[in-house]
Amino acid sequence: MRKFLTLVTAICLCSAVCLSGCINGKDGVDGKDGSDVSIYEIYEAVNTERASEGLEELSFLEFISEYLSYDNDDLSESASLKGSINRSLMSCVTVLANFTYTTSYSYGYGYGGGSSGVTYNEIYTGSGVIIDVDKESGDAYVVTNCHVIYSSTANDVFSGDIHLYLYGKEDYTVTSEAVSSYYATYEIDDTDWNIDAELVSASITYDLALLKVTGSDVIKNSEVYAASFVDDDILEVGESVYAIGNAEGEGLGVSTGIISVDSEYITLAIDDNGYDERSYRVLRTDAAVNSGNSGGGLFNTDGQLVGIVNAKTSSSDVDNMGYAIPASTVRRVIANMLANEGIVSPSGGIYKGLLGITVTTDLVDSGLDSNGTAYKTEAAVVYSIEVDSMAYGSLQENDIVTHVKITGTDGTVREDLDITRVYLLIESMLSVRENDTVTVTVKRGGEYIDYDFTFTELTHVD
Repeated sequence: MRKFLTLVTAICLCSAVCLSGCINGKDGVDGKDGSDVSIYEIYEAVNTERASEGLEELSFLEFISEYLSYDNDDLSESASLKGSINRSLMSCVTVLANFTYTTSYSYGYGYGGGSSGVTYNEIYTGSGVIIDVDKESGDAYVVTNCHVIYSSTANDVFSGDIHLYLYGKEDYTVTSEAVSSYYATYEIDDTDWNIDAELVSASITYDLALLKVTGSDVIKNSEVYAASFVDDDILEVGESVYAIGNAEGEGLGVSTGIISVDSEYITLAIDDNGYDERSYRVLRTDAAVNSGNSGGGLFNTDGQLVGIVNAKTSSSDVDNMGYAIPASTVRRVIANMLANEGIVSPSGGIYKGLLGITVTTDLVDSGLDSNGTAYKTEAAVVYSIEVDSMAYGSLQENDIVTHVKITGTDGTVREDLDITRVYLLIESMLSVRENDTVTVTVKRGGEYIDYDFTFTELTHVD
């Protein structure tokens, strides 16, 4: 059966008024400095201190257990799904992207006929997730989908007029005005809750975009948190998740579900005309997603980001088949964008290391592990090698790639992965920086062989 997939960005085509929110000053106005510090702020401070000492970051559950004297009942209550959801709401934003179009149309026939040009605006509505924030300066980074801030037929394909709104503060109005018999233009009427964002970089290939906020008073006076990425490269089917996004442009809301499929590929047309089809690796969820959810977060019950929602199956006879770009992909793409900030223009995409090989997938094993969790293991088999590529003359057809290690010039290890799924090999190459050494271990005829490749030049990917 053919899947009818659709991006889940909404286009504002009518006037809309969203509910406003308010905040109360908390910096000692009641003479109680520090009394409003939340447990989450203490949690973040503890992890900051641990990082400075070279210790691993604690999950919220581990923090509660290790640092506070809570019994099991208290622990369960503190780490409840409700608590995670409400915290995650403080990491999510509504995204509005304004695009300008100029078109021409003919009118009349024969004598008195002619043509005229029309300029008008449209608003794309989506969602985003705050992944880094400095409340003192009002600076933040936000990840969303590329297709939220991209329109292939606009005068400028990437929006230069991006507006963000925090949870409960979606206090904006979209107004419309007819500019001809055929066209209307739409504008955003901002309020004091508007947060202006600029585009750092965007990748059509991975349908991700990184936005930057600088010096926002709204951020300074908010209770926002940066979402953390789940560390796992392989997620578990059946894991409980929740999606947060601006469904149907009605403000940030929540839906719950599970991970239905941990990894699969879908094909989407990201351009306005439906011609530019791209393949995306996604995880599938039965958490409800709708227009406007694009760019929103998919979280696990610990409040960790497991994916960025980007599509759904839209067939009338299909229920609850939503898709999200996995967190493992997102964090690698965003790290790539940050590494190249100021070098790669918004239209420039990212830079990636390419070995020059094509691999095929052989299913090695599947079943239940000792914890009763379903698993499957794949072999990344070298099918072909491009002439004069990085791997040419070293790797051979039918080699099985078993491990990849990426080491920076300063000794930093960016990746150290056993290749148990083919996508781990493909996506690890997003972590390559200029002059990094990539050590590839292959199995050949029962023998394991290491090859070192130094990447003096990276490949541009849009």
